[in-house]
Amino acid sequence: MVAVIAISFLIVWELTDDHPIVDLSLFKSRNFTIGCLCISLAYMLYFGAIVLLPQLLQEVYGYTATWAGLASAPVGIIPVILSPIIGRFAHKLDMRRLVTFSFIMYAVCFYWRAWTFEPGMDFGASAWPQFIQGFAVACFFMPLTTITLSGLPPERLAAASSLSNFTRTLAGSSAPLLPPLCGPIVSRYTMLSSRSRLRRIIQTLRLCTINWKA
Repeated sequence: MVAVIAISFLIVWELTDDHPIVDLSLFKSRNFTIGCLCISLAYMLYFGAIVLLPQLLQEVYGYTATWAGLASAPVGIIPVILSPIIGRFAHKLDMRRLVTFSFIMYAVCFYWRAWTFEPGMDFGASAWPQFIQGFAVACFFMPLTTITLSGLPPERLAAASSLSNFTRTLAGSSAPLLPPLCGPIVSRYTMLSSRSRLRRIIQTLRLCTINWKA
């Protein structure tokens, strides 16, 4: 209750003060609002996957903590290389194309992972999709941040950048909540899917038995 009252007073104060610490009026810009929302959701899902993947490799595939970390680490190689290059030539690049390219690379990575994640997979089947995902990470967050801040006057860029980073960090801090929230849903879906497959197998065997007797 105290927190709700405090945040209510904070919002009123920030909206009416001449020099607010957090300039909430920036959300009047549709481009900035949509950009912050996209970055926050993407960062939450990305960070949630970072938390979930090592846990999956250890509990389901029997990896040690060291090997699970090595399998997850390749996602950071490409961003370390490409981020300075993208920042250096940002004024010559179309950020929209980079973000589109990142979506394509994310799709390739997830599709690849859907086909290679199986009980008997080797180390490369978990590490290579992470490496490819690095291209998507490098071409997503920095270009999308540039698009989010575009169109704002120079004197408001510092406040806008701080607010954008705050919303992204807030979303990232809630990412560890995704596995426990999604776990029951995934388990229920897996159970229903298994029942459906078992039902089809039983029906097939029943038809085979009837045909054999006939």
